[in-house]
Amino acid sequence: MSPDSRVQQMLAALTDADRLEVYNQLKAEYGIHPMEAHLKLTSDEILSALQKMKEQNGMPWRMLRGSLADLVYGVVVLPGLNGWSDVSFNGDMPYDYLLRSDAGEEVTVQIKLQRSEAGQPLEAKKNLGKDMFVVETQRTRGGKKGEKKTRPYRFGDFDLLAVSMFPSTGRWETYMYTVAKWLLPHPSEEGCLNTFQPVAKTPNADWTDSLEQAIEWLKSGQQKTITISTGPPSQQKLDL
Repeated sequence: MSPDSRVQQMLAALTDADRLEVYNQLKAEYGIHPMEAHLKLTSDEILSALQKMKEQNGMPWRMLRGSLADLVYGVVVLPGLNGWSDVSFNGDMPYDYLLRSDAGEEVTVQIKLQRSEAGQPLEAKKNLGKDMFVVETQRTRGGKKGEKKTRPYRFGDFDLLAVSMFPSTGRWETYMYTVAKWLLPHPSEEGCLNTFQPVAKTPNADWTDSLEQAIEWLKSGQQKTITISTGPPSQQKLDL
């Protein structure tokens, strides 16, 4: 019998109270997470507060989910990227990550969370075509710089859009990518991205689940607009 199996058998023989005592002793021995020490709350208290935030389902919860999509990307996805490193720095940038290849090439990536309503992934409607989800591509807060609105992103603000597909997959490590210059233009703000963009449910000619593939698309220099209907881009409208 392996050591793991013996430990599992020993734990299974304990009462709930005894198992909790073992848990507390191990936690005291191995220490608590730095965030527990920083907030002066136990992990259970932190998670209970987050549960209450979720039940309220207000802006703080939606902002937290969006932040998780961004932060998990740096913790889970980027460490497994071969030949590229994260060289992001603090500052008010229109992108979330600045990646640099071993050869010195640089790519900027903006992270967004797939839209959902009432806990369900939001499906695109009508002339967006079949099997499309939706992502909102604008800043959380708005303002003006001169006569221009600052909430919409502008073409050229970042190279790639990475959409966290957690609402539909239940897995934070799943993202869909496209080239930013392929996104739909805003109907009234010249040079800006449309507020909402359709996202393919599965990889196609416009969207990929591979960052490496998206970088290759970017490097190809191909000029086009993501497909949302059978009509030409000038006749396509985003209907939510």
